[in-house]
Amino acid sequence: HNNLIIGGGPAGIQMAYFLKKRNESYCVLERDDKAGNFFATQPRHRKLLSINKKHTGYSERGSQLRFDWNSLLDDDGTLKASDYSDEYFPNPDIIVDYSNDYVEKHGLNISYNTTVKKVSKSGDVFTVETTDGKELQCERLFVGTGLFKENIPAIKGIEHCDTYNSASINPKDYTDKRVLILGKGNSGFETADNLIETTEKITICGSKHVKLAWGSHYVGDLRAVNNNFVDTYLLKSQNNILDGDLREVRKEGDELIASIYFESRKRSYEFPFDKIIFCTGFKFDDAIFDDSCKPDLTECGRLPMMTSSWESKTTKNLHFIGTIMQMRDRKKTMSGFIHGFRHNIEALDQIIDPQHTWREQADLKLDPMALTGHIMKRISHTPAMFLQPGFLCDLFWLDKEKNTIKFWHDVPRD
Repeated sequence: HNNLIIGGGPAGIQMAYFLKKRNESYCVLERDDKAGNFFATQPRHRKLLSINKKHTGYSERGSQLRFDWNSLLDDDGTLKASDYSDEYFPNPDIIVDYSNDYVEKHGLNISYNTTVKKVSKSGDVFTVETTDGKELQCERLFVGTGLFKENIPAIKGIEHCDTYNSASINPKDYTDKRVLILGKGNSGFETADNLIETTEKITICGSKHVKLAWGSHYVGDLRAVNNNFVDTYLLKSQNNILDGDLREVRKEGDELIASIYFESRKRSYEFPFDKIIFCTGFKFDDAIFDDSCKPDLTECGRLPMMTSSWESKTTKNLHFIGTIMQMRDRKKTMSGFIHGFRHNIEALDQIIDPQHTWREQADLKLDPMALTGHIMKRISHTPAMFLQPGFLCDLFWLDKEKNTIKFWHDVPRD
């Protein structure tokens, strides 16, 4: 194949849709037996943070997509994730059902139950080895594996603790327990909210202050749907939020003693708990790449470094799709989420199109009203720039020879 896509989640099948539309040779490699199966278990407390707004008052599909954060892009827009649930924050199972219907509708080429073991590169050719002994080759490789590897800090005594993925989600298992949760993001507060009714006391700890999404305008920061715990803390209902660093955990009898360092006091204090849960986020797993094509990672090691074409800075024709794309606009716009990266992927497909042209657009007349009308329509309806503000843009330029105005839509500003 000219193109291989690792990962059959929303990003992988969105990329496949655009490649098929251009009659490119491609195949999606998915380790599970269905598309989008990551969402069969994540998030663990079974509520999406991406909104599902069915009733917008708009009939124009672009305007609907501004508030439909789980649908993918296609030409007719008749298959909508918003038709799978009436809930504003729906159960993640809808992503699994919708993804597989999307694959069937568009006849996408996916090899299921195919786990990638190793990726190497010789010259201009990538070789992808699978656990069942197959070798596949391609000229361009797309990696849409997401951020599924837990980002666990190296802390002495970590073996006594649980993680977001390993901890029980049954509140009864924490009855009368003192619980410490590391991490001040949505996964930490989501976990805490689930345990409020049964625990003796919950403490959330992290070195940075809690960032609220309505203050930062970044949807990945703490959302209102997960902040019931903040209410219990502010109203002095036993629960606590600490601005500190967990430095060490040791076990004494049935208790876990947590040593937490406070920068404000330049010293550590010790606190006893019954359970400690790490909800410290996720990172990109580069274990499948050998030295011939291993991508450079960001300083924190959580994301691969990439160019304005979402291409590895060190390996040509190795592109990253999906939530990994957020490296370029981390915590600024929406590339870490479906409603952001679906538009990034459309832009990426146009960047790699061998025709080397943005999608064909009819030129505008060289007329102030024509230009103003077009821009006002775009402002009113485009989902891409609305959801990726300052990251994607429209580009206009004057063709003096033809006396027209040419334009490109939804171009990465970089």
